[in-house]
Amino acid sequence: EVNPYQDRPDFDLYDLPERASGHRLRELVLGISREEYFRRFYRRNLCVGKWSSPAARKRAVELCAEFPTQTFVLFGKKVRDAFGLFGCDDFHVARGPMSGTSRSPVVLLPHPSGLCRVWNEPGAFDRARSALRQAGVFCKY
Repeated sequence: EVNPYQDRPDFDLYDLPERASGHRLRELVLGISREEYFRRFYRRNLCVGKWSSPAARKRAVELCAEFPTQTFVLFGKKVRDAFGLFGCDDFHVARGPMSGTSRSPVVLLPHPSGLCRVWNEPGAFDRARSALRQAGVFCKY
């Protein structure tokens, strides 16, 4: 969604400090090293500063055009909605963001924030890893 600490894209889903969303994603979901995390994954938030649905939708369209064949991993309902994937559940693999402009896999996960209670449900991390593997996204576990 949005990085409250920086407006530099290289800090999107950054893995520091230790409780940051990027750290939880890297450690608890993917189980990979910092080097691998930054080498393998292109990470982008849809908004800089305060969340704006129109700005997020515009940025989603731009990202789909920029990466038409890439697998997207979307975190949270607002982000899914910005990509036009309404009514889809967490831990799901969909096809083609932005109403079918791509046939690439799209992994739908809850936001990796420590505030997101979905991650406290039994089996949540296993379900996330299963969806990632189904879409061809590497994770250690």
